Amino acid sequence: MKSLNERYIVLINKSLATCKSEPTQLRIGVLASVGRTLDMFFLEMVAEWRRNGVEVFLAAGDAAETIESDIIHGLTQAPHFSNILTPLSLALWARRRRLDVILTNTATASALVRVAPTSVPIVYFCHGLHWAENSEPALLWKGLESILMLRTRGAIVSNTEDERWMSQRLGNMHVVKSKYGVGVPLDRFPASELPALLPGDPIKIAWIGDLSERKRPFLALDVARDLRNAGVQFSLVMAGAGPLGTAVAKEINRSNLRDVVTLPGRKSSNELIAASHILLHTSRWEGLARVLLEAAAIGRNSYGFDVKGVRDAPRVATADDGDTTTLAAMIKFDIDAGLLPQASPDTSRMAIPIHADLVLKSIIRWLDGRTSTVG
Repeated sequence: MKSLNERYIVLINKSLATCKSEPTQLRIGVLASVGRTLDMFFLEMVAEWRRNGVEVFLAAGDAAETIESDIIHGLTQAPHFSNILTPLSLALWARRRRLDVILTNTATASALVRVAPTSVPIVYFCHGLHWAENSEPALLWKGLESILMLRTRGAIVSNTEDERWMSQRLGNMHVVKSKYGVGVPLDRFPASELPALLPGDPIKIAWIGDLSERKRPFLALDVARDLRNAGVQFSLVMAGAGPLGTAVAKEINRSNLRDVVTLPGRKSSNELIAASHILLHTSRWEGLARVLLEAAAIGRNSYGFDVKGVRDAPRVATADDGDTTTLAAMIKFDIDAGLLPQASPDTSRMAIPIHADLVLKSIIRWLDGRTSTVG
């Protein structure tokens, strides 16, 4: 049986009646701003592509820990003056690796590679355009991204709002929505039954994310206050770290929430979600929150606000943005009505091979049969 890559090359040959040379093996460059993004999101997807005969070369501003990657000089997570040399470094990387296409991810890397002096086609695997709906800073970023669309062969997005925005600029045929993002490694996030809950036991709530302005951890504390005022017995574990860590700890003490809210720092999300009854998510916006997908895979309901990238997630109930009282009331209603899930979900559609195949097929289609774009 032919590999997936070989079958695609046959399709490419059929569409290139005038092509006189044999196509080479497809060579994909996967680019992110920092190595940990490659570790978090692309390990299993790249392995799937390689099993199907595709050559894949990864790169970031620093080294990934779990997969071999190249280091791009001057590339950083946030924009920095050192980025001035990065476009040239990216062009040299594309030539050295003889890439046929670059699959780029994360905002800084994706902007810099699209101004690099190279003709290699670029596909934007966009976990989330970096703006909230109807926000003033969005005008600037939308303007910049609109210009960068001129160097974008196709885009893979994870939420309805980004799909609509990209399609208006690239056309519907050059935008694909991956409902579950990069997929979920189901071996690490297996479905499990809810922890036992006896009468009088507290509901275990997990909150997972950076303690940052965008993730809005103070809203989680507002939900905790509303739950306590409603008489709900609960415990809330807020796992994460970030610039607001000290302020959040002070607010927990000031609000007398020490007996129900803990701040353990970063924790393994699979273990924490499996040990919890529900997940609370308070972000201002998301591309598609990975932790919401992980909770759905394990079989937990999530509760958040009706914002970009959250409303599209599976098994999530939403309240109007910032309405913590309603969100707490929704949680209480589901608890009282016995609506927390008891059976393990069917997670087969979340499997990474399905989404790896979707991305690869999209890349091949957008390349329009082109291989060997650099010498």
